[in-house]
Amino acid sequence: MSKNKKFTIGGLGEVLWDIFSDTKKLGGAPANFAAHVRQLGAKSCLLSAVGKDLMGQEAITQLQQSRVDTSGVQVKENYATGSVNVRLDPMGNPTYIIRENVAWDNIEFDANQKKIAQALDAICFGTLAQRNPISRNSIFNTLKSTNKNCLKVFDVNFRQDFYNPKIV
Repeated sequence: MSKNKKFTIGGLGEVLWDIFSDTKKLGGAPANFAAHVRQLGAKSCLLSAVGKDLMGQEAITQLQQSRVDTSGVQVKENYATGSVNVRLDPMGNPTYIIRENVAWDNIEFDANQKKIAQALDAICFGTLAQRNPISRNSIFNTLKSTNKNCLKVFDVNFRQDFYNPKIV
């Protein structure tokens, strides 16, 4: 393999807005991962879903400004873009209220997701997006579609009750 090869790395799962009392920040571990690997020079993509709403448009725009390939981000007409209300206690410790049944809970495995997965050198996915069977099945199918040399990184994220021993 050429030492100048530019790796293609994907984040698979949630993209959401962390909503604080005075601001909002684009988040979700897979989205953050995709943005960070792009900053490190890799070709980066995100496999996720947003709602057909203003927050979804803002998320895609911000990802594209970070030069993350968003061709794997589905736009869901019947679901809102994910959001998390973040509250900080006086010591700065966060409490999260993660909105359920949002776009990234309904990521569909389709021909586009499969095509993207087949081109990946590495992929990062986690526990949170597996809370809904639709996204969980899509994650499994996407992982099965990667080539045999694709590095699969499992980001264990224990948030509230959105995980179980089977997922882990």
